[in-house]
Amino acid sequence: MKQYIKQFFYLLDPPAKKALPILIGVFLFSSVLDVFGIGLIGIFLGLLTTPDFLSHKFPHIGSLVKVLSEKTTHHFFWIVYCGCFCF
Repeated sequence: MKQYIKQFFYLLDPPAKKALPILIGVFLFSSVLDVFGIGLIGIFLGLLTTPDFLSHKFPHIGSLVKVLSEKTTHHFFWIVYCGCFCF
């Protein structure tokens, strides 16, 4: 294994050797963002099915949801849902 790594680094020029840790860091950061995004899908679908959850969990945002009618709330969530898939 050590020999393989030495051969790999032998093929890289000095600027590529310096950029390798940054590249690995970007890959790890991207993976963390993917996991975070997948975790948000469940929360978003939960809000689509039961928008009242928001008013129970966060009272200051719940007052805003109460101002909107139920039809408007569902309409708003569907617009956000469709907008996420467009981008």
